[in-house]
Amino acid sequence: MRCSGYKIIILSFGLFCLYFANVLIGSMGMTVLFADVQEMLLLCLTCIIFVIGILRRELEVASKYTCSQSNVPEEES
Repeated sequence: MRCSGYKIIILSFGLFCLYFANVLIGSMGMTVLFADVQEMLLLCLTCIIFVIGILRRELEVASKYTCSQSNVPEEES
């Protein structure tokens, strides 16, 4: 079963919230969840998942558009 674009975008939002929480905790002087390299990898993973979600969503919209346009009869010249 394939995930829809919305689910993937929500997953990337959740990962970004985790990244943001780690930065916020670190700025308050508390013990952070992730080290610098782990934080960078989390942000890179978040960006990659977001791009995949956007592309999947565009594909879903394009396929719905082409399916609805295929039922329209073509005009004769």
